[in-house]
Order: sequence, then structure tokens, then C-alpha cells
Amino acid sequence: MSEKPIISSAVDVALVHSLYETAFPVEEQIPWDELLRLVAILPLDVTAYYDSEGRFVGFTIVYPRKTFNWLWYFAVCPEHRGKGLGQRILSKLLGRYGRRTLIIDMESPEQVCDNAEQRHRRHGFYQRNGFRDTGVGRSFAGIDYTIMMRGKGTFTMRDYDEIIDELHAAWQLVRGNFAAIDFETANEQPSSVCSVGVVVVREGKVVDTFYSLIQPEPNYYKWFCQQVHGLGAADTDGAPVFGEVWARVAPLVEGLPLVAHNSPFDEGCLRAAHRVYRLDYPDYRFFDTLRASRRLLPQLHDHQLHTVSAACGYDLTRHHHALADAEACAAIATALATRASVTTDGEAYLFRKSKISVNRRSASARPVS
Repeated sequence: MSEKPIISSAVDVALVHSLYETAFPVEEQIPWDELLRLVAILPLDVTAYYDSEGRFVGFTIVYPRKTFNWLWYFAVCPEHRGKGLGQRILSKLLGRYGRRTLIIDMESPEQVCDNAEQRHRRHGFYQRNGFRDTGVGRSFAGIDYTIMMRGKGTFTMRDYDEIIDELHAAWQLVRGNFAAIDFETANEQPSSVCSVGVVVVREGKVVDTFYSLIQPEPNYYKWFCQQVHGLGAADTDGAPVFGEVWARVAPLVEGLPLVAHNSPFDEGCLRAAHRVYRLDYPDYRFFDTLRASRRLLPQLHDHQLHTVSAACGYDLTRHHHALADAEACAAIATALATRASVTTDGEAYLFRKSKISVNRRSASARPVS
């Protein structure tokens, strides 16, 4: 049996699409176009499986996370069921994930229903493969679901709520609602933010932008940082401190997922600045356009912000100006999340030019006081 990620070929996508829409009840399906967009935003592992004669036999969709991996969808073609292929597919999947924890939600075998026998068989199948009941369940559209897991640790309702919140944030991004953010720093300390740019996007359109210089903490500049963004003490000595600036940013981004290019850096800056100024840190959800572009645009010679933004139809002319970088990131996120289409020649994903519009003058704005 062979396997390959579906983004490697439009043919694979079509086969998975057809099986997806026939194998699962409509109420359990994410609309296919939106599922493809989620693939652009989340590191979903969508794999097609083929038998020894090259015939498509099934697929799996796994949502990998730091603490556990969610086996989201698993289907075998009707004509290949009862031949042990489901077991072979699951064995390959378990081998790929090794000792990493897997969870799956399935229809509860305890609910009185017409397909009770099928539910018991499915529950037994996963038990034989090392899955166990977690005691966590949910109900949706009149159907009771139970969550099983394989691996060490426990899975609680808090874990479930966290992943649902994460998916809700991703769904907002897919539908064009997010805030792109970029920080520049004065020195090696992540709390030393010296400028911030924010671009607020709703329904795929820029509705607000924000830029401010910030007096860094600690307040000194390293030469290598100045070489990147060109800012220095003369620019920020009279600027507001982070707490004052964030009081203006927070209402703009409230309830929105945050997007950044190399998001661990910007998220680290935001957390560090909150900690230094003893501010309560809301549970901001970050998505990384750098990681997504590496996965979906492997043909690029590099995945720096200016390279990826150009591939998505945006000309970044003032790289390392916080607002210009946030505008470029917003263009990338819009292209990846709302304008992704599968090519017919099997070249992963091709992104049409983004129709996002920005106020060019905003990128040269002076500090907000």
C-alpha cells in the first residue's frame, strides 16, 4: 500500500473529495471549499492511500497539535471495504505518528439508534488498535459522540474546548476575518518592541490600520537591530510605552485571530511585553504565514516575507517597516485563506493575486501619540 499527501496532485484531491462527500453524513462535513482553505491555514495532514495496483482505496485527515493529534476523518472506498484495507491504512497511520497521542471522536455506541451495530463494530475496531475511551463526549445535531485516545496522558473537556476555540479562530481566518501584526525590536530582548503595525481585515477587506513607534523596554538599541529596521533612540525617546500603545490596539484586534510571518517571534514579543508591563495576556490565537507558505509554496527559492508576498501578488516596498510588513502579511493570509485553488497540473497550490487593498500612505505614518 502506498500513500501521499493530497496537495501533491489535483487527481488525488478529486478522489478524496468524491469519497469525502459520500462517506460522511452532511451534518458531519465541513463544506469542501472551506476544508481546502483550512488546509492552507492549519497544518492538516490529508493523505490518500492506494493499493498495490495503484487503485485509490481511502484517505485520512489528521490535525497535528503539540499535545495530541486529532484523527479527524477516516474513510475507505465502499468497493474496498471488508478486505482489511481499513486496518492496513490505520496501521500505516499509527506507524507514521509513532508514540504520539492520537484522538478520535466517533458516534457513541451507547446511544439508542438505528446504526447501533455499526457503531459497536467501529468502537471495537479502535479498541483493538489501542484506543481507549476518555470519558469525554459531546452531542451534535441529535447525535452523541464519544472521544477515544491512543497514547499516554489524558484528554479532558478543557482540551476539547481548547481545540474548538482554535478551530473557531481558524474558521474566522478562512472567512477573511483577522488582524495581521508585525513588531520590530530594539535589541535581543523580545519585550523591546520599538514599533508595531496592525492591519485589520474583515470579510477579506482591510477596514483599519494602526502604526506606532514604541519606547522599548529595556530601552537600548543593538546595532544589528538598527541595521534591520533603521530605528534608533532618536526615533523612540518621545514615543509612548507599550502599555499605552496596546491600549489602543487591543480593541482593534479583540475577538480576531492574529496573523504574522514567523508568528513565534511576534507572539513572543507580545507575550514578553505583556509580562514586563504586568498586563493580563488574553489567549490570542496566532497563525503563521511563514509555516503555511513553506508547506504550500515549496517551489519558491525562499520564504521570506518579500518573496512570499510577491508570489501572492503584493509588492512589499518598505520591508521591516512594521506597518508595511503587516500589510504584506495580510495580503499573504488573504491569498492563502480565501483565494487558494488546486492546479490541474499537480503543482500543489496556486494562489491568485490578492485583491486586498491598502492605504499606501499608512506605511509612512509617523508615531501615534
